[in-house]
Amino acid sequence: MSLDQATRNCRHCSSIYGKKLDHSPVWTPEGGPWGRLATSGDCPSCLYEVLDTRTGELLVLAGGRCKRNDCLACGPWKARLIEQALHLARPAWLTTLGPVQFEPSEISRAVAMFRRQIRRTLAPSFEDAYFVEPYHLTSELHVHMYSWGAPLDDTTVTKAALATRLSDDTHVHVQPITNHARLGYGTKMITTPEDDTERTAFLKANNGRLVHATHRFWRGPDDAPANRGYIGAVARARA
Repeated sequence: MSLDQATRNCRHCSSIYGKKLDHSPVWTPEGGPWGRLATSGDCPSCLYEVLDTRTGELLVLAGGRCKRNDCLACGPWKARLIEQALHLARPAWLTTLGPVQFEPSEISRAVAMFRRQIRRTLAPSFEDAYFVEPYHLTSELHVHMYSWGAPLDDTTVTKAALATRLSDDTHVHVQPITNHARLGYGTKMITTPEDDTERTAFLKANNGRLVHATHRFWRGPDDAPANRGYIGAVARARA
């Protein structure tokens, strides 16, 4: 890269930023063909060639994150933020519903009806976050829902699931959450996928999203609702 190809000067040294690098769809966070300044977990969409004018050395510099859910670096990074925010939200119940008898694009509408049913029957303070997960090696889907604000029981949840056709009475499982160490289970197909097919299947089942949550589900240690969703909840806890 020549000097006249440069686009801007670094304010802190004499290095010159050059063109943005194209990234390959098969890039993985473990050891891509990048220079010494690019580290494991860097977003491949935000890597720049840098010419150090003092030494003439051409380097690769990480310039941020694209924050796309399908990015092999940013997707797991966002999923781990969701796991941290789940810990802060302190859900009391884990509900599993499936197999879901809807296409991915129709599941959110069925879940909205399920929420209204639970709020009318049990408590208007019911809040939840859910993940749609494909069954391994099949096309069937099921829902993992974390919730707080209403004391759930099998009978009420099964009745709501049947009324909204989210599940049948043999595939409803409600359990209290006593071990918060496994709250990352819902995003495991993003953070620790067996292969790229599993990650792609999860994103397709969730319409490209990583989590679906009610507006007031995310909260901090003081129980106050978090602005800006799960990112805001984690940011407040770190402040």
